[in-house]
Amino acid sequence: MSNLTVDPSQRGKGLGRMLLTVALNYLSAQEGAVSIALGVDGGAVAPVSLYRSMGFKPIRTIEIWELNAATPQP
Repeated sequence: MSNLTVDPSQRGKGLGRMLLTVALNYLSAQEGAVSIALGVDGGAVAPVSLYRSMGFKPIRTIEIWELNAATPQP
């Protein structure tokens, strides 16, 4: 599963929870998963809240740095 996203106009209707529940059930029942990990932007409040409410707990925090190469550098 990659980039679970709900259109902003459709948020708050439980669609993300439904999609995640279906995915987790599939991974567990069909694929035999006993542990499921995911990555999320820590600043993304809605996804972090969803994952926490479904029992996920943070295990590691990483920093990712980016440089816009199209912007002239000093």
